[in-house]
Parts: sequence; C-alpha cells; structure tokens
Amino acid sequence: MKRPKVPPKLTQYQLIEDLDARLRSIRVALVGIFLIILVGLVYFARDFLLPVVLAFLLALTLSPIVRFMQKRRVAPPISALFIVLVVLSIFCTGIFFLSGPVTEWVSQAPEISRKIQHKLAVLKSPVNAVVTASEQVGNIAESASAPD
Repeated sequence: MKRPKVPPKLTQYQLIEDLDARLRSIRVALVGIFLIILVGLVYFARDFLLPVVLAFLLALTLSPIVRFMQKRRVAPPISALFIVLVVLSIFCTGIFFLSGPVTEWVSQAPEISRKIQHKLAVLKSPVNAVVTASEQVGNIAESASAPD
C-alpha cells in the first residue's frame, strides 16, 4: 500500500504570502461584482436618480445666491421664489426672442428641402453607378461559384 504524497512543508512566511495573494484576488473579484451590480442599479434607477441629481446640482449652484440674500435679511423661501421667477423669466424671454427665427425657418422648410434635394441629385448618378457595379460583381461571383 502506497502512502499519499504529503505536500512539502511551507514556511510561515510562504503561507502568509499565499494567503495574502488569495485574499487579494478575492478582493478584486468582489470589487468587480460590486461595480457590475452598482452599474445595473444605477441603470434601473435612472428615472428616479436623474431628477434627484439634477435637484442636488441646482441646490448646490443656487445656494450661494440664497446665502447672499440671507445676509441681506431676505427669508430663504422668498429668495428661492425670486430665483425661480428670474430663471423662468429668462427662459420665457429666450423663447420669445427665438420664436421669430424658428417660425421663419419652419416657413422656409419646403424651399430648404428643395435645395437639399437639388444638391443631392448631383450625387445620385455616382451612387447609382456604384450600386450597378456592385450588382454586376455579385452576379459574376454568383455565376463563378455556381457548379457546372
């Protein structure tokens, strides 16, 4: 009867090194799994997270204005209302001033479309030639590969 091979005795330092290497690989695997789960969680929670992150960024951006107005003895709700009204009025002013050019672009859309079609008509014949050539090459390759 043969005795099973006994692994060579390792020193305490070698055992600790081996254990440390194994723990490092387990740590890397766990971090990778965590990152994959985190990306999946953010993907599925984006409908909730997007408004929350946007609100956080707006609060971070506008809080210095609120603090400035607090130093001038204006209550935070009133300063927040003032900021919202200013942003809303800037937005409405932008829409008002852009409405004229946009309506002009919409009214000129058919003319612009005709100009684009006219310019693309120049490219139509070379593209048709390439399509015809590719069909001919396909036919030649098909006839060459067909068994006699």
